[in-house]
Amino acid sequence: MADVVVGYMIDTLRPMMSVTRRMMVPIPEAESDRNDREEKAKRDERMVENIMKVAQIHLVVAALLMTVTFTAGFTLPGGFESDTNSPNKGMAILLRRTTFCAFVISDVIAFACSTAAVFTNFLMATKSISSATTE
Repeated sequence: MADVVVGYMIDTLRPMMSVTRRMMVPIPEAESDRNDREEKAKRDERMVENIMKVAQIHLVVAALLMTVTFTAGFTLPGGFESDTNSPNKGMAILLRRTTFCAFVISDVIAFACSTAAVFTNFLMATKSISSATTE
């Protein structure tokens, strides 16, 4: 009895298996590899473009920070001593305040960091240009 059931199942499933086999046509491996490489190259190219856009935005922000901190170094808060008879003529009025010292230190740090970011961007750009021309 079991042999009859198994034989019936095989006879019933055989046409479905042939249809399934025809639907599962294997893709040649070389074509799929080429498509994968093309997709990866396109994805890498898009990633590089996005990184370059972000780098340009960061460059603009760093340049703006550099100009603002440079200007803040000349226009100190509180102004300058303008009394002609004062021994501190031309010195900052808030020179001896702790908050003024904190302002000057943070201004110098911000200026140094933004300058470093701008010059690092220029160095990376020149390096990428020189490597692109040698290829």
